[in-house]
Amino acid sequence: MEALQSFLLILHIIVAVFIVILILLQPTSSSGGLVSSSTIGGSVVSRRSAMNFLSKLTMCLALFFMLNSLFLGVLAHKKVNKDTVIEELINDQDKNNVPIAE
Repeated sequence: MEALQSFLLILHIIVAVFIVILILLQPTSSSGGLVSSSTIGGSVVSRRSAMNFLSKLTMCLALFFMLNSLFLGVLAHKKVNKDTVIEELINDQDKNNVPIAE
């Protein structure tokens, strides 16, 4: 369980870095982004298809990032698994056989 959580945390950091890189690579409305679309001669991938690919890849990585965050939260909750203060009081009273005041 600990190894899975460590693996997912490392994967989470890597995905976060890739999301930042992909966002910086995407062209804005006024500029070409970090990747210039002007090349010598014709390009195999047009600007529009590259933008579609980058935006879809960013959306997929963002979805994976969110699901991984939820899964890491569930794993962390299972690891902690502490009772609330009221549950601890009830458990202590049950152990000592002291009646609960109503």
